[in-house]
Amino acid sequence: MHQNIAYLYAFFGLFLITCGVVSVLFLGRKAKTAIMSGGFFGLVALTAGHFLNLSQPWALYLGLTEAFLLTFIFAWRASTAFHTLMELVQANDQAAVRSKSIAFLIIATMFIMALFVLAVSVTFLRQVLEGLG
Repeated sequence: MHQNIAYLYAFFGLFLITCGVVSVLFLGRKAKTAIMSGGFFGLVALTAGHFLNLSQPWALYLGLTEAFLLTFIFAWRASTAFHTLMELVQANDQAAVRSKSIAFLIIATMFIMALFVLAVSVTFLRQVLEGLG
């Protein structure tokens, strides 16, 4: 079972890196924090997946902690982006609405994925620990 979770963490890492790259492609230099955070947390998730695949129990806790933290971080960022988006819609600033909409969609997608990874990790935590021990 731990190999399945390892693959999930590896996929999550690649997903985060891809989201960072997509942000920069669509939003340009304004999204430099997206590429840095997507790259960093993507590498952490890839590391957790790799070492969990090698049956290292600490990697499970690393991946679980990362998914937990990113769920809250992305929820906060998505809610902030949504609030800003609604203000821009009321101000009728179409160019800003377009870029903020793209940012909101990417952040919301990252939130949903982090929540999914957290839910799967917690659901199968006992079986993974039994398989490692």
